Amino acid sequence: MAVGRRVLPNGRSAPVRDPYASIRADLISAASYRALPGSVMRLHLLFEANYNPNHELIMPCNNAAKQLKASCSTVTAGIASLVRSGIVAKVRDGRRPNTMGILAKGKAAVYALPHRQPAPASPPVWKQPHDPRPQGYWRVHVQRLRQLVRELSDNEAKVYLIFHAADRTAEGSLVQNDPRALSEAETRIPKTTLHRVIKALITRGRIEVAQPAAGSRPALYRLAPSELKVPRQAREKSRTTK
Repeated sequence: MAVGRRVLPNGRSAPVRDPYASIRADLISAASYRALPGSVMRLHLLFEANYNPNHELIMPCNNAAKQLKASCSTVTAGIASLVRSGIVAKVRDGRRPNTMGILAKGKAAVYALPHRQPAPASPPVWKQPHDPRPQGYWRVHVQRLRQLVRELSDNEAKVYLIFHAADRTAEGSLVQNDPRALSEAETRIPKTTLHRVIKALITRGRIEVAQPAAGSRPALYRLAPSELKVPRQAREKSRTTK
């Protein structure tokens, strides 16, 4: 979000940012993450889209509120929730203009995404022993992330992320696109609302019916084929590291 390129110790400009976000599969499958409201999950995706290792990570309230179609107070509360959960870390507090002198300029708060930094010695705060342990990263273009934030409702985002929390290869593709049922208990969404959410995701081409419901047998769903495409840059990077 900051303007300009970071300068390396040798005097050269740092390389341009990777246009793809790499989101840990075990993060979006963790119980603490699943317990977050869908609005906070959408805000987290916006943090991932804004992340650039060459610049400070900021989250302008007005910009975030516009993309989330929410108020600044909702954004502020969502950021606080992500910080408490350990998914986002605050590096520096913000400062309002003129609070440190008449001509003092304001400064935005600066954040970090610990899971996109080198692996720490201790397990992340959000990770518990009983959590699922899917391997790999969901690789997704940052512009697509922003589109998802704008397009999906809070409940749609929650269900959508459930399907992406699965084992992935080194290049970011799903190991298996297994059909699965969706329950009120798993999604924490009332049954009637969940039915509307599933229908909306199918209409948007995000998921598809793998097996229709029959009698007492629930319907099974899986990601739609368009969701299984791996970014070309990720495929090329995977080949060069083999």
